[in-house]
Formats: sequence, C-alpha cells, structure tokens
Amino acid sequence: MDIRVVLIFIFNLFFVESSSCNVKLDSLINNDRIKSIIFKNTNEKYQFPIININEKFFLSFDDLSYLDNDYYYKIFHYDYNWTKSKLFKNEYLQGIDNLRITEVNSSFGTKQIYNNYKLVLPNDELKFLKTGNYKIKIFNIDDKLIFERKFLIVEQKVKINSKINRSNINNNLGTHQRINFIIEPIDFFIQDPENQIKILIIQNFQWDNVLNNIYPTFSINNQIHYVNNNLLEFEGGNEYYHFDNKDIRVENQNISYVNNDDKYQTYLYTNIEKKLYPYTFDQDINGDFKILTTLGNNSEIEADYSYVHFSLARSQYKDNESVYVYGNFNNYELSEENLMNFNPSLDLFEKRILLKQGFYNYKYILKKNDSIKKNLISGTHYRTENSYQILVYYKSPGSNFFSLIGFDNLNSFNINNSNLSR
Repeated sequence: MDIRVVLIFIFNLFFVESSSCNVKLDSLINNDRIKSIIFKNTNEKYQFPIININEKFFLSFDDLSYLDNDYYYKIFHYDYNWTKSKLFKNEYLQGIDNLRITEVNSSFGTKQIYNNYKLVLPNDELKFLKTGNYKIKIFNIDDKLIFERKFLIVEQKVKINSKINRSNINNNLGTHQRINFIIEPIDFFIQDPENQIKILIIQNFQWDNVLNNIYPTFSINNQIHYVNNNLLEFEGGNEYYHFDNKDIRVENQNISYVNNDDKYQTYLYTNIEKKLYPYTFDQDINGDFKILTTLGNNSEIEADYSYVHFSLARSQYKDNESVYVYGNFNNYELSEENLMNFNPSLDLFEKRILLKQGFYNYKYILKKNDSIKKNLISGTHYRTENSYQILVYYKSPGSNFFSLIGFDNLNSFNINNSNLSR
C-alpha cells in the first residue's frame, strides 16, 4: 500500500502515553573543593554536550585545594533511559580511558588560588564508535568518584518538524506550553514505531525536567506524528533572575554592593517572588552561566571567585518548606550548598555561595516535604521563552541497544497556535 495508516488510539487522551520524569542528576561526591564545572560542545551556546560522532566537546573544572591533584576520567555507555547498556567497552570506544587529565593550569592574579583542569574529547587516545547516551566520570588518584556528567552522541537519520504551541486545555491556557512534532526517517523504514522508537523531550537542557514514555499519535507514509497530545505539555515557568559580576570589583547588573575582603563579597539586591507580578520578558540564558572576567584575557584561569549573597523576600515561611537557589552553576541540584536559611528578623531567605565571576542565571525552588515546586515562587506563564530538546532513539532489528538518530532544539519565543504543517 502506498499509504499506511496506523491508528494507535482513538481519543486524544489515549493517543499518547507520556510521563514527566525526574532523571537522576549527576552529583558532586563529597568534594567541596571542585567548582565551576563546565561541560559543552566547542561550538554551542549552552552547556549541553551533544555532538556528532567526530565532533569535539570539552570538560573543565577548578580545584581550590592549593594542591596539584591528579584526576582521571572513565567513559560509560547507557541506553535511552540511562540504564547501563549491554555493549562492551570496546564496542563503543576505540582506544582506552581511565587516563589522567593532563591539561592543568594554575590561576593567575586571583585572590582565590585554584588549578583549572581541562579535557577535550574525542582525542588521540580515545574515539567514540556508537551513538547514544554516555557519562563521563571523574575519579581521584584513590579511584574515588568525584563527579559525573551526561553527554550525547547523535547521527542525524530523521527529519524532525516541530512546533511549540500554547496549551488548549482550559486550566493550562495561561501557564503551559505544548510540543507537537513529526518524525520522518531518512532513507529507511521504521516498521514498529511504538517499540522501535523512544522519545525524550527536555526543557531548557535540564535533565530534571523531562517527558518520556511517549508513543506516537499515528503514522502515515513513514511519517510518525506526535501531535495534539494533552500530555506533551510543560509549565512555561518564568524568566530567570540574573547577575553579572565579570567586573568583580564594582556594582553591576542586579548587584547592590561589593566588599573587597580576603575574598570578594558580592551582595545581590533582594529578589521579590516573580509570581506576584505579571509576566515580563527578560533576555536570559535559561538557567545557564558563563565564566567571564574583564580583568584578564583568559577567563579560565584569570577569573576570580566571590561569595555571592542571595536573598529572597518571602514572609510565608512554613516549617515544612525549604527554599533553594537553583541553576546550572550547581547542576540544578537541591543540596546543602544551595539551601537557603530563613532570617526571621528580616523576613528573608538568605544564602552565600562561592562562585567564579561571570554572568549567572538562577531561580528559587521550593521543596515542601518531598514535593518539589519548581515554579511556585517564580510563577508560570505560557509566553515564557524556553528551549526544548527532542531526542529520538531507535533500536534497529537485531540490535541490543538504542542509538540516537535525531535531535531538534526549538524555542518558544514566537509561540503560537497554528497547526503543524506536514
């Protein structure tokens, strides 16, 4: 037949089964000396390393211990759902890992002394053979895990036609964004899309905000449609707070004052809960940060550190609630390092965090008992500028793993309700 139509479900509610999942984040392991972990493509704006198989990416971090410590890296391959894949190491790597990071440079002209470590992959010792999900794990000389990070290798074998729409669910009209997309394989046929294809959708490159278990609405002419699905929606959230201390000595954007002690002290203006105000567009970088300094030519080793003082006006404090400062600078984690303290005399939440100078996005996250409310303090709006990443995984007949065959990065800046063209 020239036209093949496979209807999975009849009614919209049953068209797609999807769920929001909190993918386990990659944490620092008992090492408060490690700071400013940067992990990205060599040519990408955001810190979300996804590359074609022969492209390069780099990892860098600072060690504030005043010592020349040795660190080693190991590479591991994972399936689409971040379970260990069935591949042997020599099936996904050419060369060897568990090698020492050799590019180490000491800070120059800074109050805070540190060593900057940098690793570029692939390199002369190591190349990748398979697409899919990977983790790089950094160990010290005692083989103790220091931290780990995710990265992705893709070979684009599908066309992805995608669009972000405003939700059409009454309760979500003003707060949510919906993803619609069509996948079209390039020069091959997918016989069983429901089982051979796995989809992940990520908001703002953040692994703690993912939709998975997504099934197609229908297939026609080898085009796989994921459209008009009430479950493919995200809260729009709000634009991030930000500050800029690349000139660490002076007050700058959203900085109230600076103390020049043995270490710099950067005091931000007190933030007000954004949910109390109408939505206003603000050019942010969706939670990311950039290391920058105006006082040198090489920010990797000439940017200094400052204690940044955050404060949030929130008088509705309850004993079972915790507030965290949240952003890519702490890998979007809720840890003791970014847990705020409530000051009852000022009705403020406060926190001091040591950060390398640059430009930072951040927001405040509320945790109530075991429930995390990402947008309760910031509010959520359908017009908020967000980026979304669509990942397409495929298991070919006879294969024992899902390869990554498609990636699309789309933005909600021009959100509308027009139909997705076929």
